[in-house]
Amino acid sequence: MHMMMAGGGCVACHGADRGGGRLMPRFWQSAPPLTAAALFGEHDEAAGTEGATESHGDHDDYTDDTLRRAITDGIDPGGERLDPVMPRWSMTDADMTDLIAYLKTPVDSAK
Repeated sequence: MHMMMAGGGCVACHGADRGGGRLMPRFWQSAPPLTAAALFGEHDEAAGTEGATESHGDHDDYTDDTLRRAITDGIDPGGERLDPVMPRWSMTDADMTDLIAYLKTPVDSAK
């Protein structure tokens, strides 16, 4: 809620490189990565473990529909609620389609 009121966006927590990281001043919490690999690739292993590249939880990969639901309703692909710190966003269908298309791009070409 604070982020929406203060004009923050995804980058405020997930970073310009979409890599996620620690939230300040709540350093004990961290935002997950929003890279294409983390959202749409295999991510059932914790980041840093052998064979894992990026972690985004122990649920199915996101689809366009489940990502839309996560952004607007705060529900992950497994039906679990996202952390309340994650804002719920409201936007036009066109903006949502553009956002999802952007999140599917590799980080290198998204700059």
